[in-house]
Amino acid sequence: MARPTVRILSRYILQQHLPPLGFALAALTCAMLVNQVAKQFGNLVGKGLPWGVIFEVFVLTIPFIVAMTLPMAVLVAVLYAFSHLAADNEVTAMKASGVSVGRLLVPVLAGATLVGAVCLAWNDQLLPRSNHRLRTLLVDIQRKKPTFQLREQVINEVVAGQFFLRAARIDPATNKLKDVTIYDLED
Repeated sequence: MARPTVRILSRYILQQHLPPLGFALAALTCAMLVNQVAKQFGNLVGKGLPWGVIFEVFVLTIPFIVAMTLPMAVLVAVLYAFSHLAADNEVTAMKASGVSVGRLLVPVLAGATLVGAVCLAWNDQLLPRSNHRLRTLLVDIQRKKPTFQLREQVINEVVAGQFFLRAARIDPATNKLKDVTIYDLED
């Protein structure tokens, strides 16, 4: 008779974790994606690239962002679920019914094992492939548009510690540099 109650309790505890996990994962991923878009949007749009390429750059950053936000989302979900259960005195009722705290943690630890396996597969298979494709795409963009990395009125480092370039004006349509100053610090 105790067996179905345990399954119902385990399912209930997991159901308390899933909505906060989904919301936290979506909110954190969207916040970090908006941050990434704000950082790179000006560099990509101003170079005359097709919208499909710009969209692909941002889609390829999502696996890295999810790899960073999933652990944070799990933390938020566990804190929210258990604080909600404690605030509604459900933990007290479960303990009064003879359910130990360790028994409350069993479904959460099983879910954590599942999330850990998903994270392992995500970080081992999907993340390296998307990072490689993103790096290849950015290198292709840089080769096609050499002024992609250069900014106007700024001393741009071309070769680390040796070669710098400053352009007063960069024409995005023709990629021509005006009033160029080159700083060569080689021996």
